[in-house]
Amino acid sequence: MSNFLKAASVSLLIGVAGCASVVPGRVIGPGKADFDFHAPPPCQKDDAALTSDDVEVRYLASGGVALRWRGDVVLIGPFFTNPSLREALFGKVRWDESRIDAGLAQVDLSLVRAILAGHSHYDHIGDVPRVMERVPSSVTVHVNDAGVALLNAYPHLDVRSIERMTSPREITPMIRYRAFRSGHAPQLCLTGSHLCFNYANREVVPASDLAWEHRHLRDLSLGHPHAFFIELMDGASVRYRIYYNDAAADAADLELPADAVVDLALLCAPGWNFVSEYPDLLLTKLKPKHVVITHYEDFFTKWHRTWRFVAVLSTASVERFLKIVNRMNGAPAPPTNAVCGPSNLKWTMPVPGSRMVFRAH
Repeated sequence: MSNFLKAASVSLLIGVAGCASVVPGRVIGPGKADFDFHAPPPCQKDDAALTSDDVEVRYLASGGVALRWRGDVVLIGPFFTNPSLREALFGKVRWDESRIDAGLAQVDLSLVRAILAGHSHYDHIGDVPRVMERVPSSVTVHVNDAGVALLNAYPHLDVRSIERMTSPREITPMIRYRAFRSGHAPQLCLTGSHLCFNYANREVVPASDLAWEHRHLRDLSLGHPHAFFIELMDGASVRYRIYYNDAAADAADLELPADAVVDLALLCAPGWNFVSEYPDLLLTKLKPKHVVITHYEDFFTKWHRTWRFVAVLSTASVERFLKIVNRMNGAPAPPTNAVCGPSNLKWTMPVPGSRMVFRAH
């Protein structure tokens, strides 16, 4: 075993064993109670009908979301299988069909038009071949060049590269997106900013027709990470603009368009303290009306209705992250519905499976 894998195994196991998973009430707002993800309060079922001006964002877990606008759904990074840490380091791809079904149960799969992912680690594209069996055959997959090469094993899938995009790409007349270069925080830092490592961090992956059941999970490699600007349209007008990333990124790696202001930013939390000016720089440039914090839960465990922070996060580091988000200026536009998870006017940290409804301007 390489020194990296030894260090990752020991350090992640120690981290998983000792992590608390609480968002302190003091960072949520005055008079708010602590929110414990490991013992969350029961949530009311929310299935109210959408209006033509409603944007639905459902958090799927592991950074994945289902975005719905006027009868069209886009899945971003749908992943539910959650192998153990040992399987992630040494095992091969094995899909958990029951968890995939459960994770997608509240999504109208007949409305899915595309699947997007910003990078090609297994916890973002690992379930894509099986998810594609559950959606219409016309659905397209949009991934980086590493993802295109990996999905070469499934030639029946319509796979598009997000590399070198300079103009919006239309998914439907109602939804279009642009992909911009981003980065990926180290997944493990043993001493602050030193001795940092990434797992499966190859950017160039040779195309192969080897079915994923015969691949190790670590073969699903990073590629060059991207972030998405997703625009929800009404004819020629942009009604709502979303920024999405699936990895924290160093300021030096970010590429943002001139018109970077958005209504909603979905930001990956893990590793935020291993990179510079994140999320500070993004929030300054994007000026979002609301932020949704994602990918915080431990994806090495098959949780059900209780969750724990992934090993690189702690109650203290989450609180520091949220204090930065709380400093945002501008007119907030939070979800119009009651969300399951800690939330205030500026940010929401939804539990997996929960639904957020935003009003398009």
